[in-house]
Amino acid sequence: MVLLRRRSARRRLAQIEKMKRKSFLILLALITVFGLFLRLIDYDKVPPPGEAFDEVHYAWGGAIWIKEGTPKSWSNFDSYTNVEYLERYGIKWRIVTPLIEKPPLYFLLSGLTVIASGVNDIFSVSHSVIRTLPIILSIFTIFLTGLFASRIFGNQIGLLSVLIYATVPTIILANRMSVTENLITPFTLLGLIIITNFKHKISQTALLILGIISALSFLTKQIGISVAASIILIFIQLKQTKNALVIGVFGFLGIVIYFLIGAYYDWDLFLVLQKDIRVGHTLAGLPEMASSIFRFPGIGPKNHPFLDGPVLLGYILLFSSPLWILKEKQENFLKNLFLIFPFIYSLLLVFGQSGSGSFTFFGWYLYPLFPFMTIILAKFLYYFYKKPQLLILILLQ
Repeated sequence: MVLLRRRSARRRLAQIEKMKRKSFLILLALITVFGLFLRLIDYDKVPPPGEAFDEVHYAWGGAIWIKEGTPKSWSNFDSYTNVEYLERYGIKWRIVTPLIEKPPLYFLLSGLTVIASGVNDIFSVSHSVIRTLPIILSIFTIFLTGLFASRIFGNQIGLLSVLIYATVPTIILANRMSVTENLITPFTLLGLIIITNFKHKISQTALLILGIISALSFLTKQIGISVAASIILIFIQLKQTKNALVIGVFGFLGIVIYFLIGAYYDWDLFLVLQKDIRVGHTLAGLPEMASSIFRFPGIGPKNHPFLDGPVLLGYILLFSSPLWILKEKQENFLKNLFLIFPFIYSLLLVFGQSGSGSFTFFGWYLYPLFPFMTIILAKFLYYFYKKPQLLILILLQ
């Protein structure tokens, strides 16, 4: 009888957990749909099309690459010699070919979006088409943000995290922008979620997926190497050296593929362009990420005032989080897992991007940090809800 009662109790607990899990996923899906609705409102008008000309850079380059076999779009790098000029959107563009200054993946995905829309004149494609790709990617990012937060801090914080990510205005606008960071973000979240499923022993299939994510992240943008670096560091921490080596091989494979594309089109031009990028970004001056907060009297550059309180508080909490989140008495692996990527990404960005453009410290270069900011903000708010304190209330005010 005692055994039967124990088995019955275990079954009831399992059913309760299953119902909680199902309820969590249903709520997560509903918030994701609501977030998608918010992102679709005037998405082709706000932010204005001139906010980031990289949007047409990728759309034009990828569409021409797929149709004609050679990437072609605008660029300001003087090393290109095959140049023509084109006037669109009231701007005279410097169109170059072969366009090989950046990794290929986002070019190809954006180009597929343009071609699938049936546009005849690729150079006149509207932002209602161009921004379809980031809107689709945002669906995965919203859902994965809540799922990852629930694995680290529980379902309540998971739902609060995704609600913040889905509704904060700055993040809504960020998810509309057709830039590479909006592809690196879901890659990162997916990789980290896979690791939470296989902490002790990862399957060969999961390891293969992590390797592919590592390679594709670099093939999206050079800073995507931070994904492979983070996963390698996680495996080293878990003393799984062989798995770390496998991820390193895949990350290196992504680099090799990128270099082979450069060699195929014009090796000498490719090398010169890599130097141009290094000089134009890394050697431009003091690291913008580290210095801009001291260079401007306000929160951000004068042309991009920082008006979004949740994002500002999210930055503060994220970069201070090691001082308080790791001191909690619970087991720390998942918290280390949460912190590894944002700090590796920020560190590489500090060393790799020194320019004074508004897209560095306050712009799209930091989009991959947004899910982590909202998760840490959700944890902070949930902690305040459980244990209200005057000092925290003052900070929130």
